[in-house]
Amino acid sequence: MKRKNYNVIYFFADEMRADAIGCYGNKAGAMITPNIDSIASQGVRFEECYCTSPVCVPSRTSILTGLYPEDTGVYGNEASLPPFQLEHELETIPSVLEKQGYRTASFGKTHLPYGMEVFEVNDQEGSEMDLGLGVEQLQGLDKITANGPIRQNLGSRFPENTFYKPEMAAKNSIEWLKNVGDEPFFLRVSFLQPHTPVVVPDQYASLYDHINFDTEIMPTDHLSCYEQHFAKLLALPTIPPEKRKQMKAYYYGLAAWVDSQVGLVLDYVRKAGLAENTVLIFGADHGASLGESGAYAKFLFNRASQRVPLIISVPGMRQGEVESEICSMIDFARTVFNILDVPVPEQFRGRNLFEKAEEEIEVFGTIGYGSTFSYPMQYDAVGTYKDGAPWPRRACIRTNRYRLDMNIRMGGKLVSEEEEDLFFVDRAKCPEESGNMAQENIYAEEIHRLRENLLKHCSNGKECSEEVLESINRLLVSKEFFKYLHLARDKKRG
Repeated sequence: MKRKNYNVIYFFADEMRADAIGCYGNKAGAMITPNIDSIASQGVRFEECYCTSPVCVPSRTSILTGLYPEDTGVYGNEASLPPFQLEHELETIPSVLEKQGYRTASFGKTHLPYGMEVFEVNDQEGSEMDLGLGVEQLQGLDKITANGPIRQNLGSRFPENTFYKPEMAAKNSIEWLKNVGDEPFFLRVSFLQPHTPVVVPDQYASLYDHINFDTEIMPTDHLSCYEQHFAKLLALPTIPPEKRKQMKAYYYGLAAWVDSQVGLVLDYVRKAGLAENTVLIFGADHGASLGESGAYAKFLFNRASQRVPLIISVPGMRQGEVESEICSMIDFARTVFNILDVPVPEQFRGRNLFEKAEEEIEVFGTIGYGSTFSYPMQYDAVGTYKDGAPWPRRACIRTNRYRLDMNIRMGGKLVSEEEEDLFFVDRAKCPEESGNMAQENIYAEEIHRLRENLLKHCSNGKECSEEVLESINRLLVSKEFFKYLHLARDKKRG
């Protein structure tokens, strides 16, 4: 059978909650994302998709390689810094497609393991954390910030009459499309937003002023010790309720800005006559808490943080459908290859999401190195676990009904059973995942089964040496790591 020479445009957002997109629904009110919604109306929306790690670098590595963190040794963002090294070169979606005659390019945020080059063209312009602002402009922003050990900008208005540099991801993508030629292509348009710092263009900062966002912070008493300690470090209750409401409005407004950029690229695709032969995908590396588990941002296995939007539109196939079965971003690469009729290398795990699963689906996730030098937010290099212990590695297993997560490694060694800090929830009874049911006897058999399956998944995972992690920690403490965050600017491999 002749291979389908579809093009692929993959819109990729960072820290994007599914409920920030109109077609996924939001209990607070209607989200304004007409362009992303248009992709869903022409394709399939995956309602219960979860990432393999609720943090950037391991999740992005998994998406591109079809491998779990245990397969690569990439468990946290510190893997993006020297002297970390992958054990060997890995196949990726772009490398496989290039062998089939595809052009590949990524514009915007990359954030992969140190030294890992993936796309033929990789231009990170527009993904700068300073958003193109000078030091004085950044310092002059009116910021919503919690008063805790870990402090991030959770909401600001971008200065008026100033160019918003994140726009360059879409602009550069369109310029590349104008000159791509006749070969099929795989293009990733990769936005830093709505990741922190949440700094919103003025037009979108007031977009949701009419919505009375809930300012509730989920109580942590019935969660895991892991979640409780994380919440204490973030100190979300120190932000006044009105500011918490504004924080949500800014976050969702920034998501709407991402949608506007998707629209610019879609407009060009239609005008250039590419729409009939182009697969359109929208996704994210992970979600974000906005009060769930008493927290903000990522790093947790609650649904808000681990769940991601995934929408795939293939010309002439399955329009406006919704898949409600649980799935994982480990399945993404294999699904893309099957759409394109490209042979799938043995390396890639997962399944084709357009085929029915033959057995119960189990979704796995892992975060953190669990070393002597581990912190909850590694780049901040601050915060300890209970009794001053270093921050643990934690892993999760999900099914359509249950979630179980537990500590796996701490201080450079496997944890004891007493240190596992098991969290279990039956989502049929507690969909908000706000209470730990690990001690309820009626679930003992299910908990035992899921725990054993999770431990089996985590066993024999690749590990990074404590010496390498210590070197990375010295880099983090010195703040010299900033210069490594955007090394590949307008870079062509080879």
